[in-house]
Amino acid sequence: MPADDLGDTTVVVPYSHTITATGGSGTLSYAASGLPAGLSMSASGTISGTATATGDFSVNVTATDAAAQTASQAYPFKVYPAPAITTATLPDGTQTSSYSAAVSTTGGKAPVVLSVSAGALPFGLALNASTSTISGIAITDATYTFTLQARDANGATAAQSYTVTIYTGLSGTAYLPTTGNVGTPFSAYMSARDGRPPIIYSVGSGALPPGVSLNASDGTITGTPTFAGTYPVSVTATDANGASISVGPWTITIFANAPPVVATTSLPNGVVGVAYSAALVAQQGRPPYAWSLATGSSLPAGLALAANGQISGTPTATGPTDFRVVVTDANGQTA
Repeated sequence: MPADDLGDTTVVVPYSHTITATGGSGTLSYAASGLPAGLSMSASGTISGTATATGDFSVNVTATDAAAQTASQAYPFKVYPAPAITTATLPDGTQTSSYSAAVSTTGGKAPVVLSVSAGALPFGLALNASTSTISGIAITDATYTFTLQARDANGATAAQSYTVTIYTGLSGTAYLPTTGNVGTPFSAYMSARDGRPPIIYSVGSGALPPGVSLNASDGTITGTPTFAGTYPVSVTATDANGASISVGPWTITIFANAPPVVATTSLPNGVVGVAYSAALVAQQGRPPYAWSLATGSSLPAGLALAANGQISGTPTATGPTDFRVVVTDANGQTA
């Protein structure tokens, strides 16, 4: 008997292999033992059928000639289990966001290769047969139904149908005030729409002022600041597919509640007929400041006070002039 090779097979795949012996007299007849269920050997030496049992087998083939002389040969034979796609569902995606999903298989003779056998993947996504992953950036929001087929090296196949929804890409609006005051309620918001619900909001970078917090479910930012300072912060909205958009970073400045103070304690003298200019300066409080003359006060003739604290003009009369100014901050506090 020749040291032949029976190869292998996969259950559910039709198998056929013919063994030929040499020598002997007359016509040879063949018989085999140890074949897996579903296979049989004809007297002419052909093993055929569809294996229904998996495993590693030792098949013993005997050839008998017309003179009843025999020769036997044992052959290793393997039957692989049928391939199966074990990933039952695939995740949905969000338009313009990165997508990646792995498809797992079991059984079959390697390599087991995946392909799209019906329908079509979402636009922008592709199947990598070598890694069994679907990835890319979905372009069009729609619901897609398609079938993946797994084929092993012996030609056995398995199929699985999927439905994947690509949601409209996230977009949003925001109200982001840049200033607040210690002890005064503060509010802002980020509002995202589209995407796959639920939308979750989080602080992406930086930190909100102490006393102010973000509501993760609706994007509102509320609270009463407790410490003055400058706080750069960004806010991110993330949908159920992991797609996200961000606003910021923007800077929130929280001012103390201390009233303003007039820092200018004296002003330069002027000369009649010569242009004059001087600026008043305030500290503390909350800018912007608004300046005005106190009731009953007057500047030297020819000069005027602007709301920004600038005194300017051309003096027209000599002599000393006493006057009082009032500064008012953005919180209405005065000095």
